[in-house]
Amino acid sequence: MAEESARIPPPFVELFYMKILPKFSPLRAGLALFLVAAPSHAAVNLMQNGSFESSVLSEGQEYLLQPEDSSDVEPPSAYRLEGWNFGPVGPGVNGTGNRHIRTGPSTAAWAFPTDGDQLVQIGGASSSLLWQTVPLEAGTTYTLSFDALKQGSSLVSFGFSLSTAGDEFLETIEIDGARRIWHSYEFEFTAAFSADYTFSIGGPSAAIFLDNVSLAAVPEPSAYALICGAGVLALAGRRRR
Repeated sequence: MAEESARIPPPFVELFYMKILPKFSPLRAGLALFLVAAPSHAAVNLMQNGSFESSVLSEGQEYLLQPEDSSDVEPPSAYRLEGWNFGPVGPGVNGTGNRHIRTGPSTAAWAFPTDGDQLVQIGGASSSLLWQTVPLEAGTTYTLSFDALKQGSSLVSFGFSLSTAGDEFLETIEIDGARRIWHSYEFEFTAAFSADYTFSIGGPSAAIFLDNVSLAAVPEPSAYALICGAGVLALAGRRRR
């Protein structure tokens, strides 16, 4: 479900609006329109179940995902990782790599979820990929972000991609050092086509915890500029009178 974050003006903006602008009603109206309209432009996460909060588990529970728990397989089992598929990317296929859904901290007392109460653990197997397909618009720039935490003490390497036929954004990530530190990653990607793109993450040595996966269109500044410009033009017209 799409959620919008409220936009609260800083105190100095409120002071400027309440104390300085009362004599300039057109500009004040323009600014009020900006503050009211701004929340409607909040970024919407296109990833379904990006924080793995559907099918809620009991506190401290860990569930080993089976092939029939993939969203791509019908009929679904009693537990299903809503929105996500796993194994080789493609319709009607699934793998056998280690994938767990769990509530923190469970057996890893240091692996607390970063968003909500649940996270996914991906084991190191060739088919350990999580993936889902999302529709994107040509020419639109998107921000892709997620949090990752390595499981062991050695270097961990994993990859992710966002792709469709003829267009692919691919990255490989390495996590070294202490294993109890969440790492947040953010990337920008401009879609070349209006098409269904597949986001996949994992790999043979992807021994990681994953949470807070998000894909959202970068807000265009033109709407804000139009609102502010209308206020300025209104003030200019008042002064000419």
